[in-house]
Amino acid sequence: MAELELFIVDKNDTSWSLRPWLLLVHHGIPFVETSFVAADPETPAKIRAVSPTGRVPVLRVGQRMVWESLAIIETLAELFPDRPIWPRDAERRMHARSMAAEMHAGFFELRRHCTMNLALRTRVELDPARRRELDRFEQLVEGARAETSAGPFLFGEFSAADAMLAPVATRIVSYGLDVGSPTRAWIDAIYALPAFQRWEREATEERKVRPVAARIGAPFAGSVQERVVAGPCYAAIFSNQHRANSRSTPRPRCAWWSSRSRCPVS
Repeated sequence: MAELELFIVDKNDTSWSLRPWLLLVHHGIPFVETSFVAADPETPAKIRAVSPTGRVPVLRVGQRMVWESLAIIETLAELFPDRPIWPRDAERRMHARSMAAEMHAGFFELRRHCTMNLALRTRVELDPARRRELDRFEQLVEGARAETSAGPFLFGEFSAADAMLAPVATRIVSYGLDVGSPTRAWIDAIYALPAFQRWEREATEERKVRPVAARIGAPFAGSVQERVVAGPCYAAIFSNQHRANSRSTPRPRCAWWSSRSRCPVS
């Protein structure tokens, strides 16, 4: 078997890399992990040296590079057919692949509004567009769970479908999003998975030694305090009367002010 090497970046906020990593670790597949420091100015060039898209994850299989998380997962399923990376049942496998592809190609508003940040604990209210995406996500979870009574994951055993949806589980926890009991039970199963718990521990250790970073290709839109959060949030919303000049009628105006203790105001 050719040597496997998985290239990733900081574990705190790399949702795409989480997916194949979970499968590799959960299924006990030997691999070498190469994790770039996102804050290092040389990291983009290092990633471009191994990735045709300039992004991670990338899996090296011998001398061949495989990019995109879903392609990596399919490659692992071919290389290790003895592992139940996809559900064994053919119909459930069709269902799981459809879910994985939808996750890979969609949910843009939810991703943009609630970026992955394992250290974050806050609460936000979603606008209608993002709420519709979260509702659709819950439909995916509930639909899969309705097909099986064995095991706590989408199709019983932990599979590629769970790995593909797992980053949204972290967003629901990080941003305090309201979901129903079937989705909450599935999230609890993800957080109890030994592979996921290892990822969390290693993300915590990385935060102690790695500088707070701009995301590769898209700078983090916030402060250091907003990226690694602790403490309560406070906000005051008020209105006042403002005169543009002495002869004009008062115009209502709204403004906001926040007092922050290492926490973004939602």
